[in-house]
Amino acid sequence: TLSGQFQREEAYQYSSRSDGFDPVKLSVDQSEAGTLKFIATNETFYPFVVKINFRKMDNFTASYRTREAFVKYGKNILFDLKVRDPESGYNLDYEFSYALGRPEAVNETDFIYLIPLRPGTVPAAGKAGGAGITDSFSLQKGDTVYCSRKGTVTAVPGDTRTIFRISGKDALEILHDDGTMMIYSGLSGGAIDLIPGMTVYPGDPVVVVRENSTLILHLVALVQAEMLPSLPVLYAVDD
Repeated sequence: TLSGQFQREEAYQYSSRSDGFDPVKLSVDQSEAGTLKFIATNETFYPFVVKINFRKMDNFTASYRTREAFVKYGKNILFDLKVRDPESGYNLDYEFSYALGRPEAVNETDFIYLIPLRPGTVPAAGKAGGAGITDSFSLQKGDTVYCSRKGTVTAVPGDTRTIFRISGKDALEILHDDGTMMIYSGLSGGAIDLIPGMTVYPGDPVVVVRENSTLILHLVALVQAEMLPSLPVLYAVDD
């Protein structure tokens, strides 16, 4: 049983917006036979839902108001539109948008996570204002951080490129299959051969700490909302 006074770092809020970035692009390829192929290209390893609202459709074999689709990394063929009479031309007007998340994801709120420290280590929480910080771990230079749950790396600490990411540059992000993401924040760098898109497993060493710091874990749900909701983290603890 762990006891004591703890406070959650409420200042950490993560936005789903992609301000200044355009990670998902839509293209329409037209064949000589009169078929329009809608293609969405996702340049990241984050899940997105794209939405196309049709304002006008003339001379097509099908008619839609809205089409939605889940897109993952790379090129995603969404659907085809076939022109009814290619000799007569067509009229098409639409708007395209996208949002972070995937519609079928169900967050496993009772999932048990590994403590992200070397086995046998007694965790010590970071402090703020004299109270312990929830889901935090005091680290010394040279300590190793371990993966708490299987997932896909979406961003690494110390990456100075100007790219779309949920967290700041001092964090490792790992996306889980249930649509949640663990953000390991407070890391200045030290990722161990990690690149976005690779799979990591529970217990894998992921970061060697470069300086004394406090690691804070934030579990968030990737949903179509302005601010991503935080979820509680349940740890596997030896009896």
